[in-house]
Order: sequence, then C-alpha cells, then structure tokens
Amino acid sequence: MINMGKSLDRLKELSAGRMSTWHEEADWYRKNIGWLKRSSKIAFRILCELDEQGISQKELASRMDVSPQYVNKIVKGKENLSLETIWKLEEALGISLISVVRNFQYILPATTSMEIPYSQIPLSESRSTKVSEGFSIFSTSPKNNEGAA
Repeated sequence: MINMGKSLDRLKELSAGRMSTWHEEADWYRKNIGWLKRSSKIAFRILCELDEQGISQKELASRMDVSPQYVNKIVKGKENLSLETIWKLEEALGISLISVVRNFQYILPATTSMEIPYSQIPLSESRSTKVSEGFSIFSTSPKNNEGAA
C-alpha cells in the first residue's frame, strides 16, 4: 500500500483555498544561495570528519555543548552558522573550517627625519629584530659596555 498521507494533506491544503508558498521559498533560496552553498560545504566537511574520526553526531553535540538536534541541522547544511558555532565545531573536531587571508598594508605614520643616523644613537641595551611569518619579534639583551655586543 502506498503512503499517500503527505500527498493527501497537500491536496486538502490546496483545495481549502490556501495558496502554495513555493514561490516565496524559491525566492528565499535565490536570495540566500551564497551562504547556503558555503554551509553545505561545511556540512559535508563535518560529516567526513565525523566518519573519519569515528565520532557520532551525539558525541559532537556533547563536545560543543549544544543539542543533538542542532548538530543535525548543521550537518544538513541549512543552518546559518555564527562564528561562535564555527569555532566550537573547529575545537570539537580539531580542524579548521574557515581561515582569514592575511592581505593587508600597514601605512607608517608621518615621521620627521633625524640628523643622526640610527646606528649612532646610544642604547643601554642591544636590540635585534627578526621577521617571522609577517610578525616582528624583538629580543633584548644587555649591551656590553666594552664594545662587544
């Protein structure tokens, strides 16, 4: 026997004079397609990680301190995820889901020129600078007064 429950309910709804909302739903999907696509990709990545790590959705929910129903919404790819939720997912699974590309410029403030070269300015300490992955690391050591640094 064929389950006609949903079809009959739909037919009754239409015959009762209620209009279908498919137009509004289609419009909503069209307007939200960008984040829906990204959410689907994240959902797929999460499902792959759960499978690879042997973790259930219930265990993931426990690690994230959310309900299993919420995790189920996430893995369906239709949940608009907040940064907090993405962070919780990353922490719970030990993965990175999104990254921010570092593409910036730093504009130095206007400076006045000095008459004395920097190398002739006396310092009480010796300072060295090392650039590593775009960050400057300063190290300080006491300066040897006898000329050897």
